[in-house]
Amino acid sequence: MTEPLVVRRELQIAAPRAAVFAFLTDPEKIISWMGAEARTEAHPGGLYLVKGIGASMVARGAFREVVPVYRLAYSFGWEGVEEVPPGSSLIEIDLIEANGGTLLRMTHSGLPDALQCAKHDEGWAHYLGRLAIAAAGRDPGVDRGPPERRAAPQGTRLRGGVLGAVRHRGQAGAFGARGNRRRSIVQALCSAFQISANIEPITKPTPVVTPKRMAALPIANGSIT
Repeated sequence: MTEPLVVRRELQIAAPRAAVFAFLTDPEKIISWMGAEARTEAHPGGLYLVKGIGASMVARGAFREVVPVYRLAYSFGWEGVEEVPPGSSLIEIDLIEANGGTLLRMTHSGLPDALQCAKHDEGWAHYLGRLAIAAAGRDPGVDRGPPERRAAPQGTRLRGGVLGAVRHRGQAGAFGARGNRRRSIVQALCSAFQISANIEPITKPTPVVTPKRMAALPIANGSIT
């Protein structure tokens, strides 16, 4: 039997259960580790809303279970995301006293496919790490969202931490003049980091002929050669 698509995370937090529970339900505490604005109604049927996750995402759902300091369950999804709309998945969190702190066990079920499971697993790894820092009384810093996986395009490689263009065998003349080589490198960088650029061809500037240079030019039959 195929196991259902579920994200599972377990994390030891150096803080008591009451503190961790507060960071999961109190809007002011939530935004210290995730999002920029939050609204919660921590009772069955109550609203769960966090805006500004990863700068622009909005998570929305409703609480299903609220057992103070022990357990939370709430529906979850993203506004404007067809694959995981608001309330379409379920998050369950259990808090267990362990090793002088709290063991957090989380499952995220109801996701539509393996790709969404992988994306949400990466997201939860990022945000639960920030939760552990905040609940322990430290500052997790500015949230810029989970790191995106960027695959370098064919024909590029990472070298000493810098992305450089790579010539393939049989393409010795691919870059041509120096300007074309520079343009190829810039295009490879833009492609690797998923940004767009309008790159104009690099041309040599028209030389300015000064009187001093004019005197040095060879002249034949009254014209410059």
